[in-house]
Amino acid sequence: MTVNQDNKLIRFVVVYGVKESALLDMKYAFTNRMNDDIILGRFSIPEQRPDMLIADYYLPFEEGIPAFQIVSALRLFVRVVLSAIRQCDKNDLVS
Repeated sequence: MTVNQDNKLIRFVVVYGVKESALLDMKYAFTNRMNDDIILGRFSIPEQRPDMLIADYYLPFEEGIPAFQIVSALRLFVRVVLSAIRQCDKNDLVS
């Protein structure tokens, strides 16, 4: 989790390993399925690290944010990411 004070955003990030032996097209199709189906969160496989799946989510805030809201958003984000992987990983790419 990182905080961007200038843009007033809290960024949640989760990183998973992805099978190196899988074809890049399969990995991109997997992330595209998740991005098409899942609203809360963004999924990517970095060009420099095709063995990683990154999921992130930005939570905006104004004058402050209650700790409860941060914890609730984080819990929801983790549930959504895990569900997206279970739902979309038809080729067992996530290790």
